Amino acid sequence: MPHDDHQAIVVEDEAGNIEGQIVVNALQEVLIAKGLVTAQEVTAAIAKLESPGFHQGAEIVAKAWTDPAFKSALLADGRSTIQSLGMAVTEARIIVVENTPDQHNLITCTLCSCYPRSILGQPPSWYISKAYRALGPRTPQGSS
Repeated sequence: MPHDDHQAIVVEDEAGNIEGQIVVNALQEVLIAKGLVTAQEVTAAIAKLESPGFHQGAEIVAKAWTDPAFKSALLADGRSTIQSLGMAVTEARIIVVENTPDQHNLITCTLCSCYPRSILGQPPSWYISKAYRALGPRTPQGSS
C-alpha cells in the first residue's frame, strides 16, 4: 500500500481515541462469543504486549553509559547486543544512534511500524499521534 494511502485504524480525537477502543472492545466480544478466543487468552495476549517497557530501555541506556565496550557493540549491532542482555528482540532491525553535544537525534516513524515493541512495549500515544508524526520530520528543531 503506498504511503499516501496509509490510514490509522484508530481515529484520533479529543476523547482519547475512544472510537477506536469501542471497535476493539466490540471485536474482542465477538471473538470470545464465537469461541475463537477465550477471555483468558485475550488477557494473556495483552499482558504479553505490556510486559516489555521503558524499564528495559533504561537498562540498555544505563549499561551503554557505564560500559564503553557495550556501548560500542550497541552502536555496531543493536539487535544482538540487546539480545545479549537476555531481552527478546523480535523486530527485524534495531538501529542505535548516539546523541552528542553537537547532534541530537529525533526518532520518528511516519507509519508507526518501526517502534521497538518487543523492547519498550506499546508506543506512547504521543509517539503515534498524527501531530507528532507530522511535526517532527518537518520541524525537528521545534520538536524537542
